[in-house]
Amino acid sequence: MMNLLFSPRGRVNPQEFMKGMRILIVGWWGPYFLYFCWLLFLKMASGDEWAGLLVTPLWVEVGVRFQIVSALYAILLAPLGWAWVWLWVKRYRDAGKYGWWLLIPLGVVGIFNAFYLLISCFIFAESYLSN
Repeated sequence: MMNLLFSPRGRVNPQEFMKGMRILIVGWWGPYFLYFCWLLFLKMASGDEWAGLLVTPLWVEVGVRFQIVSALYAILLAPLGWAWVWLWVKRYRDAGKYGWWLLIPLGVVGIFNAFYLLISCFIFAESYLSN
């Protein structure tokens, strides 16, 4: 399993690729889902109305706690990101392509994320300064 996810050597057939993807998807989204459920539990325990979820996101109400957990989550995701890259490089090799082709989708996703971050910062700053 460690060779499948954390080593750049070799090739990966479709069955091994899907096995690795299932592991990475659960590892990637599992902690986020559990944390979101925990935030929903806190919201329900506080007795607030559910309509408030549509107006004020949960992470705005929790504040610093969310920032700390987000930083820990980012540290957890670093090895998973490494595994995603190597799994895809192996799959590209198995398809007869160079592993460097992976940089194209990663670049597109990186540009999209930078654009999204810029827009969300402007929206957050505008809402913060208006209050």
